[in-house]
Amino acid sequence: MLSPPRRLLFSIVPDFNLNEMKRALADIEALDFDKAVFSHSGGGDVVGDKTSVIETRDYINDLQAAVIAEFKKGTPFG
Repeated sequence: MLSPPRRLLFSIVPDFNLNEMKRALADIEALDFDKAVFSHSGGGDVVGDKTSVIETRDYINDLQAAVIAEFKKGTPFG
């Protein structure tokens, strides 16, 4: 899955520390909770659950892998 439902990263992702974001999401995933409240949700769906956190982390992993694969194929940046 490349894009989970109702989740996209910010357009300023190059400024994010994605590895730290993935680590933080894994820490959150390890917590015992039923509901998660997301900020900056463009779709208006700000309440999720543990599955939403896992989907977001998986999306970041998939997106990173896809970008790296394109660079390895020689796809130019920009």
